[in-house]
Amino acid sequence: MREIVQEVNEFLSRAVDPIQARFLFQGRPSEATLNDTPMVLMLGNHSSGKSSFINHFIGEDVQLTGMAPTDEDFTVLRFGPAEKERPGSSLVSNPELGYEGLSQFGPRFLSHLKMKVVPAERLRAVSLVDTPGMIDSADPEAHRGFDFKGVVRWFAERADLIMLFFDPERPGTTAETLQVYTESLRDFDHKLMVVMNKVDQFRKLSDFARCYGNLCWNLGKVMRTKDLPLIYVTYLPVEGAPPSPLPMEEFDLSRAQLIRKMEQTSLQRADNILTDVSVYLDRLMLHTQVLSGAQRWRAGVKGRLYAAAALALGLGNLWLFKASAVEEGLRPLYAAAGAAAALALAQGALAALTRAKEAWYQRSPERVFERLATEQRVRNERYEHLKAHWALIGPHTLRALRELGMARLPKLKRREALEVARWVETRLPELRRAVHLAEDAAALPPPALSAADAPAPSAAPAES
Repeated sequence: MREIVQEVNEFLSRAVDPIQARFLFQGRPSEATLNDTPMVLMLGNHSSGKSSFINHFIGEDVQLTGMAPTDEDFTVLRFGPAEKERPGSSLVSNPELGYEGLSQFGPRFLSHLKMKVVPAERLRAVSLVDTPGMIDSADPEAHRGFDFKGVVRWFAERADLIMLFFDPERPGTTAETLQVYTESLRDFDHKLMVVMNKVDQFRKLSDFARCYGNLCWNLGKVMRTKDLPLIYVTYLPVEGAPPSPLPMEEFDLSRAQLIRKMEQTSLQRADNILTDVSVYLDRLMLHTQVLSGAQRWRAGVKGRLYAAAALALGLGNLWLFKASAVEEGLRPLYAAAGAAAALALAQGALAALTRAKEAWYQRSPERVFERLATEQRVRNERYEHLKAHWALIGPHTLRALRELGMARLPKLKRREALEVARWVETRLPELRRAVHLAEDAAALPPPALSAADAPAPSAAPAES
């Protein structure tokens, strides 16, 4: 998969970076991001067992666990030769780590961000992000002090796998969890895994059925699709715990599948990178098309005004030199004055029309997109797709229009547009097929339970 990532980065550096620089469009996946280890984002209710699952996966008690809220931090867990901890301010100030974008959420958030470097073998292939447990506050006006949903979305955009945990006590009823599901995790269904954890707490099958049904009901109320996602039902084995009356073999297998999925996130990462690059290129091309459309409009108006001025000047000179009573020696002066006046009028009209058009762009972003959709003939299956992109990049595009000014808008060269289109239409599907073939090869029969699924050394209760 490294070869695919390297090819993608070379293409972006060669063909895309010059375009984004001219058109003031940033945000393409950086080289550090492309080459980073895969990331798994762990979300869920308080006491849903996220941190306990992380400890189980790593094989060490790295994260605090407990029935009460034990950790209010976003904790990044990565591999390193020796254990150490870095505060949030250190993370965002090091561009090589790829977390500098989190600085936008302010110092209050940075005080709740840290990285733990752990010499655990499983962290060589994947990094984990543990998050604060989500819970309803008694005070509806209470706030964490930073944009929690915005931070979750930032991590979700970069994560290769998102695991959303629920537990039997709060099967999807926590409002903050449902808000995160509908807002922060929007558009990430392709990498989201819903986990119903701690199934070993049930003593009767009917209790399990009611809880599972309640979770499906609550998810169904907030989902925008007809089909519910696959829900992985599992638990963590605890040494000395009383045996469950439920048949646990299927839940053991579900846990093994989750762990295997986490171990194989390098394949998911390659697929996600291709998806992210595809989305980025769609947005970049939409951005350039809007600005190029404004540039072409101004060029067209300028051409028509200057042609009208030239025509008026030509007719005036014809009259001046053929039919007027002006002295012959003064005619060149009159002609020069007429040329200057015609040029000034054309320039003044162009400036006025340009200001009016720029104001229209800023005032009517929806109509800007509708005009583009008509001109580009995208009244087809791509219409809603591009409209969703415009809702996200529109403010940035209009800001670039203000900063550049319509008189200085760049042009998208035909050669550049063709190279990007050729890569998207030809090479991107080839790379995606190569990833899918590798995924199929890795999709062997369900694994036997590994040593990681043996009973844990302690019976500490699960945490948020």
